[in-house]
Amino acid sequence: MSEVVEKYIQAKEAELAAKQQAKRNEHLMKLGLYEKEYAPDKVDNEGNVTNLPSKEYPFYDQEVKKAYKRVAATVTDEEYQRICELEEALKNETIIVPVKENESYNVIARSLSTIGWFFIIGGIIAGFIAGITTETFVSYFSKNAEFQWTVAITYWVVSFVSGVLMLGVAEIINILDRINAKLKL
Repeated sequence: MSEVVEKYIQAKEAELAAKQQAKRNEHLMKLGLYEKEYAPDKVDNEGNVTNLPSKEYPFYDQEVKKAYKRVAATVTDEEYQRICELEEALKNETIIVPVKENESYNVIARSLSTIGWFFIIGGIIAGFIAGITTETFVSYFSKNAEFQWTVAITYWVVSFVSGVLMLGVAEIINILDRINAKLKL
């Protein structure tokens, strides 16, 4: 490799390392991992000591009554990597209110469950009403008002099957919602 190319590569590597170090220091300071470097005291012509914020030392410590600048804490590469891992883990963590096994917070699942129970209960009531009021061909001619079990059982079976299907779909949606919540962890 020629000397010119080697110098160029070294200069660019040093420039890249300086940029990475500056970015790392900025990140550490953003996380609050910094130390305070206080400005030197300034003595004016009258002998008064002043230490006010300036462009170089923009912050002021009220307790010490001195201006300071923030300097990133000195950390090793391993420490910095661990800091980044912990920050990423905490950033991706979401707070999820624990859901009891029998409790559903999904609106659609809750609505379908309500409709399913409405089918079952409504079908039982409708079966009794239809069994009492329905006249069959035989009962019409015999003037014998009997409870029509075949009509009532038909209503009950249809409403029970419809209601159970609705409850099943609601449970499937509820389980999918719980799986989705766990995947977001």
